[in-house]
Amino acid sequence: MISYKIDREGNKIDLHYIEKLINQHKSTWLNKAAERTAKYKIAGKVTDNSHIWSEIKEVFMKIQGNKCAFCEGELEGKTSGKGVHDVEHFRPKNRITKWQSSPEFNALGIAITEPTVSKGYHLLTYNLLNYSIACGPCNQAIKKDRFPIKGNYNTLMENPSIESDAEIPLLLYPIGQHDVNCEDLISFNGAVPTVVIPDGLPFERAITTIEFFRLGRADIRGKLFKERCMKIITIDGILDENDDPSDYDNILENIIADYSDHASCGRSYVKLLKTNKSKASEVLSEAKRFIRTYIPDEQLN
Repeated sequence: MISYKIDREGNKIDLHYIEKLINQHKSTWLNKAAERTAKYKIAGKVTDNSHIWSEIKEVFMKIQGNKCAFCEGELEGKTSGKGVHDVEHFRPKNRITKWQSSPEFNALGIAITEPTVSKGYHLLTYNLLNYSIACGPCNQAIKKDRFPIKGNYNTLMENPSIESDAEIPLLLYPIGQHDVNCEDLISFNGAVPTVVIPDGLPFERAITTIEFFRLGRADIRGKLFKERCMKIITIDGILDENDDPSDYDNILENIIADYSDHASCGRSYVKLLKTNKSKASEVLSEAKRFIRTYIPDEQLN
């Protein structure tokens, strides 16, 4: 998982940047969104049966390089692939349901607030800092209406960048400037995501994100692990024996860029190649072994 804080031209990705892209893409959208939000504020809930967030789906596809915000899997581009991209509401718009965490996660002792509120963040339905693009498995099968936090749910929130002190999301939000850099909290050991900081809130947020989206579960998300292993094998295949490690980042620029799939996994492997070639060789062997023995989930039973 990576953060999207700078675009390809070096521009800072923030609210004003996203608004500019939206105005270029669909100039009437922001006004329509504001009108709907005002209506929801009066009603105290989302009142429309039809929605307009899909109209700006391409903006977030561009920001994220057609990748899922959470697993970094690459999806099809706008010409033929808009249907496989979900506009994901980070804070659920209609309701909040409980995440059924695993016994292994529960053993860590991380305190998660029970979602006793009956409604979601209706005022963030059209807030641009509540959006990202996600794949079907991460959004529809896993996240749904779940939103684990520490603190108190503030479902009347209107601006997540300045009003979230009372509630602390345990999931990482990758778009823009108001959350931490995801790679400061989550790294990779081969195809397996790992936490960077071993304690405190950074640990809790990293491990919750990994566990919540099942990013470390090869038994459940085998295709995801297959893609990461192929990333490692591809990087190894591109590099020549005589390449200087100090040139790896330049040689692999397009392979580990923000817009490339599984960039964080790839960057972690490149870093390992620079610092511990023996360990990197073990990681490569493990990746090849996984590919050789990979069986799609639906063929396991």
